[in-house]
Amino acid sequence: LDRFEAWKAADNRPILFVAGQVPTDANAVVGLGPYASLHDLYSGVLNLPDTWRMVFKPHPKAPIDHQPIDQPDSANVFFGDIPVIDAIESSDAVLVHSSNVGLEALLLDKPTLVTGQPIYSASGQTLPVSHSNQLIDRLSAPLPKPQRNRVEDFVQSLLDHCLLDVTDSASLFKRIQSAQIPQNPRPLIGY
Repeated sequence: LDRFEAWKAADNRPILFVAGQVPTDANAVVGLGPYASLHDLYSGVLNLPDTWRMVFKPHPKAPIDHQPIDQPDSANVFFGDIPVIDAIESSDAVLVHSSNVGLEALLLDKPTLVTGQPIYSASGQTLPVSHSNQLIDRLSAPLPKPQRNRVEDFVQSLLDHCLLDVTDSASLFKRIQSAQIPQNPRPLIGY
């Protein structure tokens, strides 16, 4: 954290926090769009406009030998396992594929860009990014903050309609039966 604080203080450009994902996450397996792998996605993210800096935090469950980014820190990019809350609070925007970190960022009023399709993107408060050029375009314009009341309404809807009582196995079974399985899922190899 001390190394991060020194990096942050050395420059006043805005910071994009990128939360790493695991390659076997369901959204990473079937929802990478034009990217063949998470590594390709993160490589595209490294081409930020030079008006921004980036903090990349690897996912704690991603295997060390399969980290998508393994470069040393630079003036533009900080790589480190810092607390998520510190990374979000220190950032001007957050980029996730389909991580719960995106919902945390929305709750902390941070502009949140998503490359995947997490459930909270249905709130209408995230900014979709389908390729690295679109990320550059988004970061070149002012980013709107999420509307707190819409985020809170979305979270309340999740609490009211999506959570199941742990003792209600019949509802869980119905939900599993109704789930749609992708027709052509991506293989788990080729990370």
